Amino acid sequence: MRFLYFSLICLLASLLTAANEQQTSHLFDMDTLLTGLEVPWDLEFDSSGTLYFTERIGRLSRLDNQKKVLASAESFTNLRVEGEAGLMGLALDPQFSENNWLYTCYSAFADDQRINRVSRFKVTDDVLQDERIILDNLPGSGAHNGCRLAFGPDGYLYISMGEAFNPKLAQDPTYLGGKILRIASDGTVPEDNPFGNEVWSLGHRNPQGLVFADDGSLFETEHGPEANDEINLITRGENYGWPEVTGDAPNAEFSQALKSYYPDGTIAIAGLDIYRGTMFPWQGNLLFVSLKAGRFYRLELTSDKNFKSDEILLDRNINSNLGRLRDVEVAPDGSIYLATSNINDRNNAPHPDDDRIVRLKPKQ
Repeated sequence: MRFLYFSLICLLASLLTAANEQQTSHLFDMDTLLTGLEVPWDLEFDSSGTLYFTERIGRLSRLDNQKKVLASAESFTNLRVEGEAGLMGLALDPQFSENNWLYTCYSAFADDQRINRVSRFKVTDDVLQDERIILDNLPGSGAHNGCRLAFGPDGYLYISMGEAFNPKLAQDPTYLGGKILRIASDGTVPEDNPFGNEVWSLGHRNPQGLVFADDGSLFETEHGPEANDEINLITRGENYGWPEVTGDAPNAEFSQALKSYYPDGTIAIAGLDIYRGTMFPWQGNLLFVSLKAGRFYRLELTSDKNFKSDEILLDRNINSNLGRLRDVEVAPDGSIYLATSNINDRNNAPHPDDDRIVRLKPKQ
């Protein structure tokens, strides 16, 4: 009888898994656009639909009809590539079509110290030139570097910074690690920043994604320690609790996470975007990916920016052979681009074509 009961449970589980796979695996037609990359980290589109992207090894490239490498490691001053450090965040200037400026966040050595920095470059004749370091000597380590960039509707540049394995200092507003930073495009500090320096919010562990909604709301994804990865709505001057609290448990002293995944294990949430296209019926939904779980999620919010529902669209254990996913970016035409991160996969051997950038469109 016990064996029969166990068999029925296994059968039910397999049927539920099959149903889930049938539901999600038929959502997309997938085109592989690039292979043989080395940890593509950040994807960004210009207004014409040309894709720019970084690889952590120290390459910055453009993809329109074909791939064009604009910069290699020697273009970045004392670039440091080790562990989870290297060339990471990328943002195009709001007037990129006129001034050709782009911004990167990368790891470096300075006086034998591990740091991160933000630099501005100009794209001239298919080459990245004229580096200007606009924010230097940010806390750095082999991991927990953050380094995501996003321009806000106010014209200022927002930067995610990990706490560089100094968790207690994430609560110190004078320490720039474990924070979301806000600066002008020339590196100066806006007068209305809450602490008189670059800090916009504090109490972060390792923020991985930043995106602005059309109404100016700023959303962030963040790695938890061994569990409780977070999605946060970032507000000026607020404290998000690390290392005192993690996840979405209510605490009067700290801002509560919008959503937490999961109390029993990490999925390593990474890149984040908002769907603004028309190919899929997901207008205004958050899209994000995860490294360890190899999942692509959709999250729907209520009108007052609270969690409503979520859906796993792709899962490495059910309906995806992409493995670890590093970034997601919605193209101007409404298609969705994903970047894998398997060259340094901690769980499985890389796919022969890794790393890859793929494009998702609705299943025909």
